[in-house]
Amino acid sequence: MKKKFITVICAILVIAVLVFCYFNIIRPIKLEITSVECQNWDATYTSIEAMQESYNSDDYDKDTTVIHNMKNELPSKNPKDYMSVYIKFKATNRSVFQTYSVDGFVSNIEKNPEMALFSSTIGAVVSANVYRMDSTSGDLLLNIYIGDRTDEEIKNLVKGLTIDTLAKGELFGSPKASLKLSNLENIIIER
Repeated sequence: MKKKFITVICAILVIAVLVFCYFNIIRPIKLEITSVECQNWDATYTSIEAMQESYNSDDYDKDTTVIHNMKNELPSKNPKDYMSVYIKFKATNRSVFQTYSVDGFVSNIEKNPEMALFSSTIGAVVSANVYRMDSTSGDLLLNIYIGDRTDEEIKNLVKGLTIDTLAKGELFGSPKASLKLSNLENIIIER
């Protein structure tokens, strides 16, 4: 009877240590895409036009801007032909030891990649610092040319995105994750 009790206690301790290590060292950060908002703001075209000038003069922040399909000229002068795509995510820090700084970028566009002009990293839009045992939200911005594309084509573009993320921590390294948006249903399109 005493051996069974000691065996059960040891098994419970081993499971507790494994669970603790999993949530604090192996997978301390949980990332999930919560929604995507595709909008044509008053400033959308202005910011894309400014980026075009910076791109042509090679005077843009290459650490926080990812070029997808920028050319020397914009495909259209019509402000209604462009959209800002805000990819919203939630980061949960399950670690009791350290704070993480989450960054990421659009790494792959499977569907309608010709629509994507450029994107900004997570840290460039809103810095995402996640404190111990806490959650935060953040955005990643993708600017696209829609022209005469339908809402369905815009949704296909969004569902074909892959976001690569890196959570920087001081004690246990920097866990990486790739998030695919293929199953995301919460896509809002405002024209």
